[in-house]
Amino acid sequence: MNRIIFQMPDGNVRVCIPAHGHRPDESEDQWLDRIANLSAPLGAIRLANTEATELPSRRFRGAWRIVNGKIEVSMPLARDQRLAEIRTDRNNRLAESDGPMLRAMERGSLDVTIWKIYRQALRDMPQVIDLTIAKTSEILSSLELPWPQKPE
Repeated sequence: MNRIIFQMPDGNVRVCIPAHGHRPDESEDQWLDRIANLSAPLGAIRLANTEATELPSRRFRGAWRIVNGKIEVSMPLARDQRLAEIRTDRNNRLAESDGPMLRAMERGSLDVTIWKIYRQALRDMPQVIDLTIAKTSEILSSLELPWPQKPE
């Protein structure tokens, strides 16, 4: 099914998925034109119609850019998005470790050192990950991260 592609003034790409069917008195092109006119985001430029199969994965949709009339994933933007996701995951893991760390501190346990090392390794994750090795969005999506082992 066709999708209507718009480019926003900031370079972002928007895709309109029209509802099925057109009026009996209009061709498919007329129908797509009508839908595009009704659905165009403010300031957007209509670029083309494309089949859904021609669109990149939605995983990095915020990194889509128009290159030579075709939607492609901007790898620098996709890497920035992936790094933000890593930071969010890291922050969640740090928050999950707060309780065990505090309990170890209250007990005066030697586990405090282990938890400190684990938490520092989590804090260091965004700096030690090299996302530039991923040359495509598919590789970037499937990249295995070397998360530190959570203490028992």
